[in-house]
Amino acid sequence: MEIKLLSLQDFKALRVPFPEDRAIHVWILPTEDISNLHKESHRKVKKILSHYTNIPEESLCLEIGRHGKPYLTNVPYGKNFYFNLSHSGKYMTLAISACTPVGIDIENMNRKVNIDRIVKHFFHPLEAKLFSNLKKGEKKEAFFRLWTIKEAFLKGLGEGFAIRPSSFYACEAGINSFHIISSDEKLKDESASWRLTPIPAPDDYICTVAYQKL
Repeated sequence: MEIKLLSLQDFKALRVPFPEDRAIHVWILPTEDISNLHKESHRKVKKILSHYTNIPEESLCLEIGRHGKPYLTNVPYGKNFYFNLSHSGKYMTLAISACTPVGIDIENMNRKVNIDRIVKHFFHPLEAKLFSNLKKGEKKEAFFRLWTIKEAFLKGLGEGFAIRPSSFYACEAGINSFHIISSDEKLKDESASWRLTPIPAPDDYICTVAYQKL
């Protein structure tokens, strides 16, 4: 799968073609107004979606799924169109594909979290064991990498935390790629078809995109 990274310059120009087969577009954009992060993210997402679909922003029909995943109800006829978004700190990110469901998560590593508590309650036992063997200085980056993998996968499925994050874990599938192994019988078959890829992110941020293999 080819992943094309897009930036603020691309957003201002908006001359980006529709994603080709076996391609995912990933936008990472700064947010100017942190106090209105959701409003600003929504505005930028609508502008980008309007560009891809050729539907005026005011005519886009955005809906939210049962577990919080957004989707378009008026996708152009004859086209598949998948997207997912995330925001943290000063950045938002948006993944778009015309061939496969996607999920994405970006995290600010400087935000305060109780890593040991979250690992204990939300990570798979094998991941918790991994953390117990890490040095203190290694835990933060490892935690946020695994957290973005988990959240991107759950968002890609469209299930959110209706699926327990402790019921699956990530394994390396190759260079810069992970796959999911689940101990949940209902999730085993579907999880095997997903791949997770870390995305280059601004300093102190970590981002991962999830997609279903074709």
